[in-house]
Amino acid sequence: MVSGPSAFRQQVESIIAEYLGARTAESAVRIASATWTKRDLTQLTKADLPALRSGLAPMLKTFLGAEVTAVVLARLDAEVER
Repeated sequence: MVSGPSAFRQQVESIIAEYLGARTAESAVRIASATWTKRDLTQLTKADLPALRSGLAPMLKTFLGAEVTAVVLARLDAEVER
């Protein structure tokens, strides 16, 4: 797998896309990144995951409900490479 900031973003988007589709996943990550990490998408790294999760959680709960959101966030923690 490709490493680096872009790979991190792709991994996060890929997991979310399984539940929301690719476009919505891209938008959710872009919004959470801008709002919660204050970083450009190209600069996101594993260190940004806690802040990114904080930004994604309310959006995911709106679309998926609390139970599925918990599954998605757990998958991000477990599956996104360091």
